[in-house]
Amino acid sequence: MYGPTPPRPKKTNITRSRNGCIPCRRKKRKCDEGNPSCGLCSRLKIPCSYPRFLIRFQETPNDSERTRKVADNGDLLMEVTRMGSPLRTHHNPTFSNRGIQPEYEISGSDQLYLNQYFAHTVDLLPASVRPIVWRMSTLPALYNATLAFSAARFAYSLGTPYLTQSKTLIRPNRHFFIQSLNYFSRAIQLLQQNPSQLDDIFATIVFLILFENVVGTVHSYYSHLQGLQTLTLCYHQALSATPYGQRLLRASLFTIAKGALFLGPLHSPRRGDIVPHDIDILAERICSHQEILFFKVVDAVNISFSLLLGEFSWCSSGKLQRVLQSISGNDNAHLPVSSASEAYEKLTSLRRGIDVLFAQSTPLYNAFAECTKHPVFHEMEFSYTHDNIPPITLSGHEEAMACAMYALTQVYCDRQLLQSLLDGATGQVNPTLNGWAKIILGIAKGCDPPRYLYEEMYNMNMCWILVLLCLRWPNPDILAYIAHTVLPCLKKTTPAKEDTAGALLLFEVVIEMLCSENARGRKVFAVHVVHEDPSDSTAFLLVNRSLHLAIHGYSIDGNFFSDYIPALH
Repeated sequence: MYGPTPPRPKKTNITRSRNGCIPCRRKKRKCDEGNPSCGLCSRLKIPCSYPRFLIRFQETPNDSERTRKVADNGDLLMEVTRMGSPLRTHHNPTFSNRGIQPEYEISGSDQLYLNQYFAHTVDLLPASVRPIVWRMSTLPALYNATLAFSAARFAYSLGTPYLTQSKTLIRPNRHFFIQSLNYFSRAIQLLQQNPSQLDDIFATIVFLILFENVVGTVHSYYSHLQGLQTLTLCYHQALSATPYGQRLLRASLFTIAKGALFLGPLHSPRRGDIVPHDIDILAERICSHQEILFFKVVDAVNISFSLLLGEFSWCSSGKLQRVLQSISGNDNAHLPVSSASEAYEKLTSLRRGIDVLFAQSTPLYNAFAECTKHPVFHEMEFSYTHDNIPPITLSGHEEAMACAMYALTQVYCDRQLLQSLLDGATGQVNPTLNGWAKIILGIAKGCDPPRYLYEEMYNMNMCWILVLLCLRWPNPDILAYIAHTVLPCLKKTTPAKEDTAGALLLFEVVIEMLCSENARGRKVFAVHVVHEDPSDSTAFLLVNRSLHLAIHGYSIDGNFFSDYIPALH
């Protein structure tokens, strides 16, 4: 009745690509795995990048005994096996390739969070922080701090949204969040038991700061930053004696600098006043050009704020006086600030130093030349609406971030703009600064966070650059662009794509405050995040209830004001 069955086609010799580039894997296309760019990405002229870390599992005879069902998550069945070499010698070929295995037994939950860290988190960390985990096998406090950080991110990625005061927040998964707190507590106990192990102390504090970023407790975040800064000043010479110590010092310097930007200038003493010159020399030797650029930007922002705040008398509010004194850490709420002429001299020196950095780096110089040739830089129109800002797209996100920071430095080091703020004038700026502002907005508009997932600096950093720009002249068009365009795009990104160095909730709170104050006719040029002791026991998770903002600026009639307001109205 039926004809003969046709023979089955022979299998071809083509094998499925398992290590294809990110664009090909995302589009489910065959990738030839070419380096530095595969053939298809080269033909389409799109950026080609590969995952930097691969998780591989080894078969063991006791797989069934290692399988566990995680409590409170019946649908999550994780087969936990002993991890092989999760890290390649990508960043430093001198590292051992034997894998990171602590000298003690790894439990099933530990293995789960280690896998989560290496598969979904490590590529989102700053480049200076990633090599720290190579000593995890011999540093028990670091091991537990890493698990605490990974478990906290995992808890929020599996969390449930809830609405509070017209805001949608995330309630973390209870089981994983409690485990993260247990790891956190264990890391603190291990540090107390062995206070002489400098490597473990420095590495652990860096990861405890990352943990606080995820959880959102600003007070603890600030405390860890203060401790890390004090230890760095005391032990930088001892750390610089070993290769791993130099990596720790590099990560510490970058973490401190980033924290100073996020929390406000009062939270961090000026580096030029307290940091010995040998630390700056050491930083120039062990840090990348982008990191040194970041340090100089932080210095420029802090000196600029110090000059402005030092010229005004503080508000007579006793509450605000106590808050500012507790932040600045001394009896006088004023920041230690030099004379105006000396401040201008330091700002000029910083600007020249940044010019030298760009001249020494070919990628940075080429990216800078591309930005200054863009038509938006030469437009004379003082309009910052969304339609009038064309996007600026550079080949690499690091170069884009560097150019945005360069433009921000030009704004903060401009003597004419500072003098206008000192005089109470908050009107239009000169055409040159108008061009730098449009460069920053164009780079922000041209950023595509998913495209830069595996780069070293991310979208949240660009957002804080926009905030710092608004603190120099809070133009309504710029604020509207950030509030209605940038912020909604950030909310659509998954937690894994969110920069671990800056909380999205904190950014949203600051933007709401700037928009609200601008609508009232008040121009804010300095913001400090303040954490008050929570009044109820659940405020540890509802971080917005314990946040306040100390703000400084000009009212609509040109008078200086200082105010202390809750983060949410």
